[in-house]
Amino acid sequence: MVVEDVTALVLAGGASSRFGSDKTRALLGGRTILDRVVEVTVPLVSSTVVVGPWAPGGCRRVLEPERHQGPLVALEHGLHEVETELVLVLGGDHPRLSAGLLSLLVETLRSTAVGVVSDAVVPRRDGRAEPLVACYRTAAALTAASRLVETGERRFMALLDQLDVRWLEDDAWRQVDPTGGSFVDVDTPSDLDDLES
Repeated sequence: MVVEDVTALVLAGGASSRFGSDKTRALLGGRTILDRVVEVTVPLVSSTVVVGPWAPGGCRRVLEPERHQGPLVALEHGLHEVETELVLVLGGDHPRLSAGLLSLLVETLRSTAVGVVSDAVVPRRDGRAEPLVACYRTAAALTAASRLVETGERRFMALLDQLDVRWLEDDAWRQVDPTGGSFVDVDTPSDLDDLES
């Protein structure tokens, strides 16, 4: 069931320097990595926006004025294109995303207790934050990201310091993604080989 107040924002404009070519176009099981990311989002959101040089059909594509400035700058640029209250922020190199996990992120952020409003729901895997498989309140994330970018900050993790984050710990997210496949990204050709084996 499509959620009308949620957009998927996929960050897919990295330099892919360790991969050697545009990794989002690399094939896994006959489909590109970016196609796999987008396909998971389609039944869950009202629209999908890709920040990067290309996008699968049915997506809106935006390109940063100056490329390869990092995911925080890409996020800030992409958030200007989001009109929904909530936004799923996803790395374009996560081909094993779980629809169950994405739904859990959205529902957890939406169902915050009365009087308690979180700006984001971010999973932690073995204590490590996973901000590129997370759900944010669009207005709060845009305000914080814009402030950081204006000061020259480029670390994505700095965004979390500016937001009221509700953490989704291992015991919660493993109920819908037992192996943690959603957090596996492709940085090198050997990473892709591992997924194919």
